[in-house]
Amino acid sequence: MSEYLPITPSQIVDSAVEAAEAGAAILHLHARNGEDGSPSGDPAHFRRFVLFWQSVPARSSISRLAQFDMGIEQRLAYPLQVKPEMCSLNMDQ
Repeated sequence: MSEYLPITPSQIVDSAVEAAEAGAAILHLHARNGEDGSPSGDPAHFRRFVLFWQSVPARSSISRLAQFDMGIEQRLAYPLQVKPEMCSLNMDQ
């Protein structure tokens, strides 16, 4: 956690737009709970960004948290729904 880390959906989108305009080829998302900034694996937090990604030339990549209470099926549920171009996935349990 850093004071410079974008936390709210609008901050994350603004930061991603800035990176894409500066020439970023890949935008990698770690979704966050907009209320407290904590990392989130909730598909609802990822959904906020799907439409945005369609409007920028950069490739999309999402990160799936390796929460101890989540099985592989839960971790893959959202990526299998939206089929991002790239996705990191921690297989540790």
